[in-house]
Amino acid sequence: MIYISWYHQNLPRIFGIFSFIINPIFIYLAMTKSRSQMGKYKYLLIIFAIFDILYSISEILTPIGITGNKHGFVVFLTEGPFFEHPEIGQHVMSNRCGFISLSYALLIIHFVYRYMALFHADKLPIFFQPLGIIISIIFLLMHAASWSVICQQCLAGNEEVREIISIDFLENFGANSKSLPMLAAIYYLAGNISAHSILLLRNVSLHYFGIQDNEENHVNAIDKQAQQKQHPSTKTTVSDINYPDVYPNHW
Repeated sequence: MIYISWYHQNLPRIFGIFSFIINPIFIYLAMTKSRSQMGKYKYLLIIFAIFDILYSISEILTPIGITGNKHGFVVFLTEGPFFEHPEIGQHVMSNRCGFISLSYALLIIHFVYRYMALFHADKLPIFFQPLGIIISIIFLLMHAASWSVICQQCLAGNEEVREIISIDFLENFGANSKSLPMLAAIYYLAGNISAHSILLLRNVSLHYFGIQDNEENHVNAIDKQAQQKQHPSTKTTVSDINYPDVYPNHW
């Protein structure tokens, strides 16, 4: 166990208890509402409540700590049933990152539902038909799996990273980084050529768009002057036009 502070250790548990109490009550209230009051929107709210319970469980089982400096960052387990199992702990932490992506996917589904309810109400029943449910589930799983796989493949702490942070980790947390579940990343330091290239691209962009703006303003000014000069001379009225006199023939 790595102790960081009382707040870090206990607040997730307190919020988790609130989640276990409030969300079942919320689900019960949603289920007891009639169809005329909430319609099928209540099923979407129930999904949100279930997700919140699952995320609270994940947060309690995998409490994490974060440390870092200008060279990189490390996310590590501080306690829990996976604390002494580095390989399994890494997978569990990656899955917890997948919950973050899953929350975004749920928000997207909610926005799509609201959009269809406002502008395509006739197609809304498709949302809760088997096809709509299958598409939503696949979308959720793809979102969650994408973040989990990225974290596991790109951020899993290897021996080199563990060796680099071992001394600082032992001094700051009193723990051995070589046997700790963690996700870590070392920042890529751009060389002088890359930095100069970025600055050059920035200056060229500013110069180009500055010229475009000046040319556009100049053209607009010329057009405005031309319109002002032409306006009095081109102004005509019906009385200024000379029509030929036409007389009817009388037989």
